[in-house]
Amino acid sequence: MNQRLLGVVFVLAFAVAACGGNTAETTTAAPTASSTTTVSTQTTISTTPSSSTTLTPATTTTTVIAKDILDYGQWILVLASLPTDEFTLEDAAARTPEVAGSRVLLSDDYPSLNAGYWVVYTGPFPEDPTTSTCPDDRPEDFTCYPRFVGDVAVALPNIVIWTETGIRQVSPATGEYVGDPVDLDAGGIFIDRFTVTQDSGAAYYGVGWEDFWYSCEASRGTVARVDLSTGLTDIAYPGYNPQISPDGSLIAVIDSSECVPDPAQEGWWLTPFDQIQIYQLSQGIAVPVATLQMEGPMAIDNRDREVSDLFWVDNRTLLVFQWDGTVRQVSIDQPNLDAAPIIDRSETIRFPVTVVGQDIFYTAENTSGDDSTRLYRRNLTTGGVTATDITTDAWIVGSTNGTNYVIVESTTIYVNGEFLVDLGAEIWAVGW
Repeated sequence: MNQRLLGVVFVLAFAVAACGGNTAETTTAAPTASSTTTVSTQTTISTTPSSSTTLTPATTTTTVIAKDILDYGQWILVLASLPTDEFTLEDAAARTPEVAGSRVLLSDDYPSLNAGYWVVYTGPFPEDPTTSTCPDDRPEDFTCYPRFVGDVAVALPNIVIWTETGIRQVSPATGEYVGDPVDLDAGGIFIDRFTVTQDSGAAYYGVGWEDFWYSCEASRGTVARVDLSTGLTDIAYPGYNPQISPDGSLIAVIDSSECVPDPAQEGWWLTPFDQIQIYQLSQGIAVPVATLQMEGPMAIDNRDREVSDLFWVDNRTLLVFQWDGTVRQVSIDQPNLDAAPIIDRSETIRFPVTVVGQDIFYTAENTSGDDSTRLYRRNLTTGGVTATDITTDAWIVGSTNGTNYVIVESTTIYVNGEFLVDLGAEIWAVGW
């Protein structure tokens, strides 16, 4: 090769190296986009070394919409849930400007959430947020409630059951017993419903007697407390159907302001349940911190106004059910039950089993008919009713995050409709 040709080769090699050389091995990863993210990309037009003209890089803007991916073990406040078979990610992202800082995730990515929704949310939070964290400027069609994002097993506390072998705790992840059994003699009494403290150290339950009408105290009912580590029990409050608030600080009990002789049967007593007593669990004494009361005396011959059940919505709000099918949303700071707003009125919801999120699970009848134990699900927001496939005697227990639930039948337990375990022992009461 002559010197002139060698010189040309050298110049060409130097020019290639100056313009970037082996560009195929140099890549730039695109940033991860969350909700609606604007990503700018630059296209640079280069020239040959012999050209003296330098062009300004052209900039193009592309809108990229992507769902959020959150680390497990956090909490969010759900503002809106859009079914994925009706709405797109773009539809959900279009709602985020309505609340500053809100974003979008896909519920399918988290076992603790109901699948099939684009979720407009605010957060995340390291711990369960209270509703006081809800943005005040959200649109009227937005809701606001906390949800745990992660595994179902993490979202659910241990299930506490009372079986013929005693009180046991069952892991919702494995179906195995946790801790030691607690022996508790149930002879001569009926257990109303368990409610368990947040540390799973104690359970409160309503106690009833077969011939409860023979005395005023028995007619009124009693709430007992059992230490789940020792099995020791004591009487905690009068009334029945105890329910602990989501933050574990308060307990609500259905009670009666009076006990009157039954005019139709000498020696019998009637107890119109016309109030809800709220107690501070940390105090350990039966002195209510709030009393929610029906107005006026309860007519003995027409007791449809009576309180039949209650469930906590948040730490200051309750859903209160009456025998006539009226459902009220009641603040514990407003003691007049009759003045509380009615959010539903349906004679079919006379026997609620539990409230999970915005859904009431209930039985249509309280009899032993062929369909009496079929559970129905009514959405408080839409009013829609669907029949579940559960037709046996069962408990449904809603979780603290309001989404997941446990179904307990005679000896079997299901988590979110999936079979967990057959304990092989008759189950008498359940709670968490």
